[in-house]
Amino acid sequence: MKIKLLLTFLLCTFSSYAQLSPHDAVTMMGRGINLGNTLDAPYEGEWALKAEEYYFDDYKSAGFQSVRIPVTWHNHVSESTPYTVDKEFMDRVEQVVDWALSRGFMVILNCHHEDWLKEDYSSANIARYEKIWEQIVQRFKDKSEKLVFEPFNEPRTLEKSLTISQAADANKRALHIIRKENPTRNVVISGTGWSAIKDLLEANFPNDEYIIGYYHTYDPWPFSSAQENIKWGSEEDREYIAQEFQKVKNWSTQKGIPVIMSEFGSVHQTDYNSRMIHYATYVEEALTRGISFMAWDDGGMFEIYKRKDRAWHDTKDILIHYSEKCIDQLKLSTSSDSIINFTWESRIALSTRIQIKSGNQFIDIDTLDSELESYAYSGITPGKSYTFRLMQLDESDTLYSYPQKISILPSERTPYKKVINLPGSIEAEDYDIGGQGFTYFEKDEINQGGAYRDEGVDIEENAEGFHVGYAEDGEWLEYSVDVQESGIYKLTAHLASAEGGGKLSIYSKNDKTNKLEFNASNTGGWNVFEEVEGFLSLSEGAQVIRLLIESTPAYNIDKVDFELTDREILSTHQLENEISIYPNPAFDQVSLKLPMATRAIDIQVLDAIGNTMIIHQISQDKLDIKSLPRGLYFIRVKVGEDLIYKRLIKQ
Repeated sequence: MKIKLLLTFLLCTFSSYAQLSPHDAVTMMGRGINLGNTLDAPYEGEWALKAEEYYFDDYKSAGFQSVRIPVTWHNHVSESTPYTVDKEFMDRVEQVVDWALSRGFMVILNCHHEDWLKEDYSSANIARYEKIWEQIVQRFKDKSEKLVFEPFNEPRTLEKSLTISQAADANKRALHIIRKENPTRNVVISGTGWSAIKDLLEANFPNDEYIIGYYHTYDPWPFSSAQENIKWGSEEDREYIAQEFQKVKNWSTQKGIPVIMSEFGSVHQTDYNSRMIHYATYVEEALTRGISFMAWDDGGMFEIYKRKDRAWHDTKDILIHYSEKCIDQLKLSTSSDSIINFTWESRIALSTRIQIKSGNQFIDIDTLDSELESYAYSGITPGKSYTFRLMQLDESDTLYSYPQKISILPSERTPYKKVINLPGSIEAEDYDIGGQGFTYFEKDEINQGGAYRDEGVDIEENAEGFHVGYAEDGEWLEYSVDVQESGIYKLTAHLASAEGGGKLSIYSKNDKTNKLEFNASNTGGWNVFEEVEGFLSLSEGAQVIRLLIESTPAYNIDKVDFELTDREILSTHQLENEISIYPNPAFDQVSLKLPMATRAIDIQVLDAIGNTMIIHQISQDKLDIKSLPRGLYFIRVKVGEDLIYKRLIKQ
């Protein structure tokens, strides 16, 4: 009887604490998501909405299998021995982890933005790091085998990175602490830097049977971050991702270590069609190589789940359903202003449903036989955008193509209220009716301010009405105006910014070279509007005025006032007389006397053979020449289409 009881006890104990193998754990992670910018913010709620239990219900209903919970511990740990983690914060982390585990998710818990350690890998900071992990392990050691630890996220900052050996040392120290209490709990590890693919391949991994490799990738960063306004999704673009992921697969096979991709994505400011292809490519190329993933969701620019609304962006169905079986190469085009043509490639022979987005849902509009790979859709309205996807029903899954959007440009524009007479004021929110790419250009399809108009332009309400906000490089708005009299107009832009440094330019489409540029300063708040003045020459008659976001940081635009002045447009000869540079010769800097800006002014310093040495900011009346070697230079001043050259001798 005693032997039976002992065997029963041992079997129950083994059943309770038997650990998943790394390969089984990765398989169970499958398709996952990050709870980003939440517990990894300096303080929860500063970067995104605080975590709520219902998030995990919605993750589950959507079909996700794993959740990565990034945590930054620094602000919640004492900076002197014994480096105690604040109990209230530890309780909060445990609460969020338990919400995920209780719903059956695979969960990753980590140390995330610990910049203090990344920038100074000193003995004192190492001791603090080890104490943090000792307390994490003590609190979570008895949790389900579905909880996975990640010792260190991306061991670098913008300024500094741990060396490969330092990153390996940090991983080894945390692993040693974890193994004291959890000898078989899975731990995910990567290399140094941004934990990119190359960092994983160069990493020094410890000899441990319960290790999983991880990497992060946002390739190509200029696209995924919207640093450059480019499109993505060519055959070459997608093949590059396939080759990079194959490097990971080869490494994994050689080392016998399974791998996950625990961060990837692209921001909403990227081209919509490119972004959908980007997510689909990542999902397919990862899963076909046995690489599970967690898409990065920060509740902001990388948002997938709309926390407040309990709704999803279009990327969700790609993350949950896309695979190598789904329809690929979906392309939309127009053959007239009333027909949209579809082409695609089916990868399995199934009937195809054509779906159009209506509100936040896709609805069926037609069903086609399996052999068809083209379609024509009529009945469209010029000036509107349409989003389509294709769906097929497999025995085991619903197969969605990535969605694609097409805008039907209108043949004519309409003033929002009426043609604006100048002199007068242009209210930023009253841009012309016409649609995306015709009367406005907006990188994000969503009105982030949620006010005034149901289009992509971001409009917010303020104490006196409305303003346009969330400015992004390259966005623009257009207004139909009637200039009552030719002349020089004083323009007063009402701008607000909590950052400062952005640039706004204004010009008539009748004369695109005649452009006025405003600098948006830090006004002390997003609703604190200040006036910025400049001068612009306008010809009499009907025309279109464009407001162009030249550069960020972001700023808000309330309105622009146009006042006719009695100034005259200067001739080239008059301009030359009004421009002066002194002292000349000069040592460190020269002062610039320029004409009142009636037209766009561009200033460059050229060397004796015409190479551009300095591009000068118009807002400054001093020109710093300390960096120039001694010699002869020419200052080129471009006013509209007029070029004026002034000699300068640097001593």
